[in-house]
Amino acid sequence: MINAYGKGDQKTFMLQGSETPQSIPWWLVVGIILFVAWTGYFIITSLAVKL
Repeated sequence: MINAYGKGDQKTFMLQGSETPQSIPWWLVVGIILFVAWTGYFIITSLAVKL
């Protein structure tokens, strides 16, 4: 898959300026999982507190 930025009136396809898709970095996925886990822990422990 190639996402190219260019004019529609060109006769030849120019590879310069093309963008290749990349996956999400592993550290971002780990960070999101840790944040969701901490949020769940916080909500569960907050509900256990009697006011």
